[in-house]
Amino acid sequence: MPRRCALLLAVLALLAPLSRAGLSPAERAAGWCSIFDGESFDGWRGYRADGPPAKGWAIEDGAMHVIAGGGGGDIITTEQFDDFELALEFRVAPLANSGIMYRVAEIHGAPWMTGPEFQVLDDARNESLDPRHAVAAVYDLYRPAVNKPVKPAGRWNLARIRVRDGIVQHYLNGMKVAEYDMRSKDWTDRIAESKFRVYDGFGVQPRGHICLQDHGDDVWYRNIRIREFDKHATGEMILFNGNDLTGWTTRPRRGADPDAWSVRDRAIVGTRGGLLVSERKDDNFVLSFRWRSARTPDADQSLLIRLGGEQTDRLAGVEIRLDPDHTGEIRNRTDAPVTVTTPPRGKGMHTVPRPPDAWNRAEVIADGDRVSVFINGEKTAEATGCPTHAGAIALRCGSGEFRITEIRLTPIE
Repeated sequence: MPRRCALLLAVLALLAPLSRAGLSPAERAAGWCSIFDGESFDGWRGYRADGPPAKGWAIEDGAMHVIAGGGGGDIITTEQFDDFELALEFRVAPLANSGIMYRVAEIHGAPWMTGPEFQVLDDARNESLDPRHAVAAVYDLYRPAVNKPVKPAGRWNLARIRVRDGIVQHYLNGMKVAEYDMRSKDWTDRIAESKFRVYDGFGVQPRGHICLQDHGDDVWYRNIRIREFDKHATGEMILFNGNDLTGWTTRPRRGADPDAWSVRDRAIVGTRGGLLVSERKDDNFVLSFRWRSARTPDADQSLLIRLGGEQTDRLAGVEIRLDPDHTGEIRNRTDAPVTVTTPPRGKGMHTVPRPPDAWNRAEVIADGDRVSVFINGEKTAEATGCPTHAGAIALRCGSGEFRITEIRLTPIE
């Protein structure tokens, strides 16, 4: 989990002008920081320049405006990022073209010579006839989902780019529309067959700048925010110390092995062991963890939040399924009339295959009566109407075996 920005330290604020302005309490708890204040180019500069462009860019109504024909050139963040999640809104004029590049290094004449690109485009432009050049594509390398939820020129779209452990994901208006692995042979082969093959260092930088491209057309960007995955959140609590089950108690259930919960290789290991329940109780929070579950015919594992029921074995909480066949699903285990929705999934795109027993990352956001679940960055389910009382976190292993580690919780203030 990333940490909130240390704005109270004036010197650091000058060196890395990240802001909490305009963010919700839940976003701040999840580690998001604003990197555009809506009023100035603080934190941004021209590519291979000391300051922002003297022409071609303007700030209007809280947005950066790339002015058509202005000749300002590309703009990059003053800071560099390795593993991160970037979110911003963009709006294009009819037939306009631009792009968002990441992990950009200043070693060649232009940012696109090192940084992969989230294509920003009006798909009415002829360039989109090649799907690898359409909006939200990994420009010239991977096409986006065929059912991407794009809004037309003149309207705001939400882009999200997630880079973690070599896996890169492009999201458009909430849907994952492209995914690839920077460490894969497929990535290397595609670069070797593209125009990028002549630029040493393209697509392999471990760290770099975020870039907004000036392609000579009118394009607007606003609400630009980022979180870094190598930083811990202020106020974040570690719920599992990696050594023993301090802070956790068992609630045996019928047919459960009371000794089934253990710690091995810095992970909690559960077999048929009923419930393992946290001693602390929370209401609104961001919870993150890693887990692994082997795909077996009887695998049945989950995590519950806001658990009630005191010392009984009743599953009185909101349940998030973790077994391979139902990963990320929400099940209502409360008496409230909870409504569960499942976001649409992208179709017809390249996705990174995951082994059945791979380690996965989860993020659960409990904010008022709304509970949202993200698995490996992708929202898998959302529930509204959930009870809002404080409750424990509980691990459930009905059958099979699973491991869970790096369990962290940040309260939403």
